[in-house]
Amino acid sequence: MRERAAAILGLGLIGGSVGLGLGGRLRRLGYDPDPEARRVAAETGAVDVVHERLGEWLGEASLVVLAAPPGALPELAARAAPWLAGDAVVTDVAGAKARVAEALSPLLPPGRYVPGHPMAGSERTGGRWADPGLFRGAVWFLCPPPGGGGGSASPGGSGGLPAGEGEEAFARVAALAEALGARPRRVAAALHDRWVARTSHLPYLAAAALAAVAAEEEPEGIRQAVAGGFRDSTRVVAISPEVGSGMCLANREELLAALERFRLALGALEAALREGRASELAGLLERARGARAALLQAERAEGSPAPAGGGLR
Repeated sequence: MRERAAAILGLGLIGGSVGLGLGGRLRRLGYDPDPEARRVAAETGAVDVVHERLGEWLGEASLVVLAAPPGALPELAARAAPWLAGDAVVTDVAGAKARVAEALSPLLPPGRYVPGHPMAGSERTGGRWADPGLFRGAVWFLCPPPGGGGGSASPGGSGGLPAGEGEEAFARVAALAEALGARPRRVAAALHDRWVARTSHLPYLAAAALAAVAAEEEPEGIRQAVAGGFRDSTRVVAISPEVGSGMCLANREELLAALERFRLALGALEAALREGRASELAGLLERARGARAALLQAERAEGSPAPAGGGLR
C-alpha cells in the first residue's frame, strides 16, 4: 500500500531525525508533550504539523513511530491506540526490546506492532541535534512481537520476515528504515537485548566508571592529562542521565549478565598485572585487539548504506 502519512510521537533526537529524513517523501505529523520539543520540531522542519495532544489526527497516519523514552512508551501506546487508523502499523525505537515489546504488544492492534531499534544516535539529546542522515548505513533491528513467530537473526536487508500475521507490518516498517538509509535486520528481542547489553549499555556504564575514577583527582591538575583516549572512551557519558538510566534499567537482566562477564575479564587483566606476568598480560591484550578487529571488519564488510528512499511507497 502507499503510505499516507507518518505520525512521530516524541520529537527528540531520534524522532526529529526520523522526521527530517522523511522530508519530501511523506507527510509528517508530530506530537510531544514538551512545548520546547514541539517548538524546535516546527522551527527545524522535522514535521509538517505539530500537535499538542493526541487525538483524531492520528487517524491520518498509516505509519506511527513511538519515539519516547522506554519508561514512557506503555502510557503513550495506550493513549494513542484508540485513535489509530485500522491499517496503521506501529513501531518503537527503544534501545531495549524484550521488556518494551511485552508491555506494548497487548496495548496495540494484533499484527500491527513491530518492535524496532535503530543502531544510531549521539551523546547529544533533543530535537535541536536531529540529523536527516543519522540512520544512513546503520543497522535497524526489527523484532517479532511476543507470540509473533520467528526469532533468529536473519542476514541481509529486510528479507526473512515472519510468515503469517504481521508480515505486511514488518515489510512496511522495513521500508521505513530503508527510506531513512538504514539496513533493516530481523532479530529476536532477547538476542537483541543480549547484543546491545555488551556493545552499547555495558560500554556506557564502563565509561561512567572511568569518568568517576578520573574525577577523584584534583580537576585542574588531571585535566592536563586528558587526551584522545579518555575523550573517546567516555564520550557516551555526555548523554542525559535520565536517558542513560532508563536505557540501562530497560535492559537490566542482560546488562547485569554483561557486567559479570566484564568483571571476569577485568579480573584476568588485574591478576596478570598484579603478579607481573608480562607474557600473559600481552596475550590477553592481543586477544582483545584481535576481537575488536574481527568485530569491526565484519561491520565494514556488510556496511554499505541502503539507498535513501528505498522501499517506501
